[in-house]
Amino acid sequence: MLSLFQRQPKKAVAPQAEPPRSEVAYDPALVAGLTQQHRDLVMLLVKADSLARQRRYEDVAAVLDQFKTALRLHVVRESTELHPYLVLHLTGVQSKDLLRQMRHEAVLAERAVEGLIEHYTGYPVSERNVLRFSAELEGVIEEFSTHVEHEEAAYYTLYQAPGLY
Repeated sequence: MLSLFQRQPKKAVAPQAEPPRSEVAYDPALVAGLTQQHRDLVMLLVKADSLARQRRYEDVAAVLDQFKTALRLHVVRESTELHPYLVLHLTGVQSKDLLRQMRHEAVLAERAVEGLIEHYTGYPVSERNVLRFSAELEGVIEEFSTHVEHEEAAYYTLYQAPGLY
């Protein structure tokens, strides 16, 4: 049995350095792509309303599903390309608040639209509820359009080539 004094001291293990932050590359086409996605998303909502008014209820469900998928892809693109880039390049206390506000507003807009879609996925649009659907969708289109206009004017303009910060 080894006594406490005969044991060899353990070598100190140096703490591992944090992995370097991966640099998010600037994509000059990102803002144009995100803006186009906004236009496509609004057009899908308008298309769903038009199809409902034409009594093409099965097509409404398909378009709402397309919208849901396209919105998720858009949110992922913002989360993986836009937000990390801005986090790395914007400085100052106000920038952190601004980025937090941007993410918060995006989540609110996404939840509002998804709430409507989830409702009408569970209770599909039909002759019985088409007027209510159209009225609710009209409000969502207006609110979503206002949100994307604000996002483009307030946040997308912050995305610039690295040398411009």
